[in-house]
Amino acid sequence: MQMRTIKTDSIVRITQRRKRKGVTEDLPSFDEAAWCRLCEFSYKHTLLVDTIVSQIKQHHKLINWIRSSQELQRQDDTTQETEAKQGQNGLPEGLVKALCDALASTPQFSKMSGRFYTSAIDRVEELFKGWFAAHQKLIHKIRGKRRWLAVVESDAALAETSNFSQQEIEIRAAQILAELEAHNGTNAGSNDHVDFNTLFQKFDETEETLARRAIIHLLKNGGKTHAEVKKPRKRKRKGKSISTQPLTLTERLEAQRVGIERLEKQLLGQLPRARNLFPEQAFEHHLEAVIAMPNSDATELERYYFLYFSLLLYLADANEYLQLERHLLTTLVLQWSKLGDLHYYRVLIYAFMLHAASAQQYLQLGSYLLQTIKLEAERVEAAFFAWHESITPKLHDFLREPKALPYPISFGYDDVRSWQMNQKGKIFFKLNGWGDLLFEVRCHHRQLPLIKTFLKDWQTKNASERKAQSSKKDPFTGSLMLLRSIELIWKPKEASDQKDAQLCSHCEVFQQSSEQGFWNECKLTIHWTFNAEALTRQGSEKMRQRKLELQLQQLQAKQAKLEQQQDRLDKLEQAAPEAAKSQEQLKRIRNLKKQIQQLQEDLAKLRPKLACLQAAQPFGRPDRPLYEGVPNIFVGVLLDLDTHLAVTVVDAMRRKRLALRSAPKISSEGYRLLQKYFRQRQEHSKQRQEDQQAQRYSHQTESGLGQQVDRLFAKGLVELAQAYKASTIVIPIKGGWRERLYSQLVARAKLKCNGNKQAMARYTKAHGERLHQWDYNRLSQAITDCAATHGIEVVLQKTVFETDVFQQAANLAIAAYDSLNSAQT
Repeated sequence: MQMRTIKTDSIVRITQRRKRKGVTEDLPSFDEAAWCRLCEFSYKHTLLVDTIVSQIKQHHKLINWIRSSQELQRQDDTTQETEAKQGQNGLPEGLVKALCDALASTPQFSKMSGRFYTSAIDRVEELFKGWFAAHQKLIHKIRGKRRWLAVVESDAALAETSNFSQQEIEIRAAQILAELEAHNGTNAGSNDHVDFNTLFQKFDETEETLARRAIIHLLKNGGKTHAEVKKPRKRKRKGKSISTQPLTLTERLEAQRVGIERLEKQLLGQLPRARNLFPEQAFEHHLEAVIAMPNSDATELERYYFLYFSLLLYLADANEYLQLERHLLTTLVLQWSKLGDLHYYRVLIYAFMLHAASAQQYLQLGSYLLQTIKLEAERVEAAFFAWHESITPKLHDFLREPKALPYPISFGYDDVRSWQMNQKGKIFFKLNGWGDLLFEVRCHHRQLPLIKTFLKDWQTKNASERKAQSSKKDPFTGSLMLLRSIELIWKPKEASDQKDAQLCSHCEVFQQSSEQGFWNECKLTIHWTFNAEALTRQGSEKMRQRKLELQLQQLQAKQAKLEQQQDRLDKLEQAAPEAAKSQEQLKRIRNLKKQIQQLQEDLAKLRPKLACLQAAQPFGRPDRPLYEGVPNIFVGVLLDLDTHLAVTVVDAMRRKRLALRSAPKISSEGYRLLQKYFRQRQEHSKQRQEDQQAQRYSHQTESGLGQQVDRLFAKGLVELAQAYKASTIVIPIKGGWRERLYSQLVARAKLKCNGNKQAMARYTKAHGERLHQWDYNRLSQAITDCAATHGIEVVLQKTVFETDVFQQAANLAIAAYDSLNSAQT
């Protein structure tokens, strides 16, 4: 499905029930009562999501779910219970819904719309799905260490039940390496690192004790048949050379356990954090708990010294958080205002200042004052640095400011109702479960045709449902509507946005907080997700046929399974009389009857859906012939440091290059704006450095210039594909693309600078700036969206480095063509 998303602004008000139906006036710029209800809904939704996330983080089986997220099926030695089936988000299926249902029965989250609970469940699952995807490398690393530890630890039990010599184990290990070499077609023994996954797989498959011990021997020695005799390492300490013996196997195992424990602790420390909708209150509340004084009975002077030294440390670094500096400075002023405890020490300091400024200076008095202040300062400074070392590990985690915006609230296409348009062309809608809140869409004129299509689809569907109440047959189905879902998202206001009024007095949640918060610093934005295929009549018909095929496959599979279960039930019932059947047979019969009943219920649900799709009428769409490209014409797109874009059109079946294009030829206007974009980024970078040195804050952007460049390049690329009747556009796999480009830059620097490290550093710095100034993932997404609109398929393929970028793009397209053909056969 070719899903795309557009973004619009919106304002909200409470509808006037006395107004004549069908007449909607323009909404005022701000409705306090409606805004308060919207803010409270968002606050409760965010609180529900955070509560579910907190319960998952505190669950005692969380670490087991993380361990099994990489297909690591490990059972506990004390229990034989299997873990619940895991979903795509790494959590057991149904866990999030069960937690949400339990919270829905509590007074805090009861009496809420069902859409709130559904949206909260989707949001939590999306959070953990993204978290598991972002931490796959670390999870895979932990999995590998645990697997190595478990296999190597099993060697002790195998040694007790066998009596093989070391020579026999090494000979068998050499044979295993030879088998791997013959199977893979490579010299496994010559590689520095043998594929441990292959050894783990072979260990699981074999039952031979000698082979298992040989594999363990290879794992312990890094894939080598003979254990290397390591020489004692020498380290210098205070001018003396100290030799350290290599680690024994017991020490290596213990080091592996410690490493696993540290990595798991690191992983758990990076779990999703709760959102902080009241940043000022939370900062003040948690600061005293994290940055506590060394003892409760510290004098006011000691508190002054600690705060003063902390302020000096953080003021010394311009990149530290201004919020912490302001808090320390405020507390410092409060401490100075208490003259009772500080009076004596302030008199000492003032006396020394007067003594230094006086005409007649008494050396003994000056020495006494200096000595007194010095002793007091040294005593407090020593305590301060010890205290500061104790809180430093906590500061980094504490100063990671959580997001202060509510979670987006998602709605399905069937939850968006009561669409209206007034005489001025303004479009309004309501949401299920949100009562009389009315939303006005404020969008760009380029987005208005899509919004009007959403309106017309709902009007058509609504009129059809009213007619169907008498005939009991609705010719339109919601699955073919253009709109699929929406999300209500809070975004910070821009400088051009007007400042809205304060919240009304009935808003109890936010009245007790400070003036700063999302309720008066953000605006409401709506993300509309639609299926680009449904923009034309031909695309809608193609989508309907695809859905019909899927429904038929499900119906046939369910029907075949029902017949199979019915045959098994008939055989069991006819095998013996009812009185002669055993308890096991009766239990199997009961289970089969339950399965048959469930299958019949599923079929009863599928048949009406199939009939609805077969008789569905298309919504009003313009005619546009579907694009049909030549199956063997592919377009390879390579993202390059120098040319930015290297595009090659190839006939993949004949291995022939048809056209070569660089960024200026793809879009001259886009290339001109790209150079302007780079110049602006460089100017803003220099200005940002100057502002940081002067401790000034400035927020500078390129005003969406990068997105405009992406769209121009994507449009030019699609036009090139259409000109050559290409069926597929191939782009490199997004993951790690920036690292691959940087590796190419370093390799080029080595060749051009002949190994001179200083010259290499200058070359990398000069040519690597643009690497971090351009978002290649955003460009890839723009190409995907534009191609989907015109019916051109986009595939991802792994690329292999070539000196000629156009040949590399051609190889990329040919590799994708071969991969698709092999998958079809």
